[in-house]
Amino acid sequence: MARSDEPVFRIGEYWLAKRPGKETWNRTWYDPDAQCTRRISLGTTELEEAKQRLSDWYVRVLAPQDETPEEVSLADVIRRYYEEHASKLRSHETARLNLLVWLDFFGANATVASATKAQEIDRFI
Repeated sequence: MARSDEPVFRIGEYWLAKRPGKETWNRTWYDPDAQCTRRISLGTTELEEAKQRLSDWYVRVLAPQDETPEEVSLADVIRRYYEEHASKLRSHETARLNLLVWLDFFGANATVASATKAQEIDRFI
């Protein structure tokens, strides 16, 4: 992927990409030590499934634990909440759809601090 290309989906330093001529999505990142792009297959050709697999991996393996509200991504908090609590409820599908409303409104780059300001909550409501 050329540096000027915008990734289809990104979480932190990881993004989705396909190898030329291949249909399978990869978890992709830049390795500064080796000075090259690395990738691992996510085992799916479906974009939404790839997004889910990348997100699940990120939360399970790399999600920050001791960040301030200014540093923590709202998307990470919502993903963790769903994985650790809401996914186990009978109403998990309703919870998932409601959480997507938050993500759609605040956007992928929102932090917990920016999303929980009084005026932002009022706008959301």
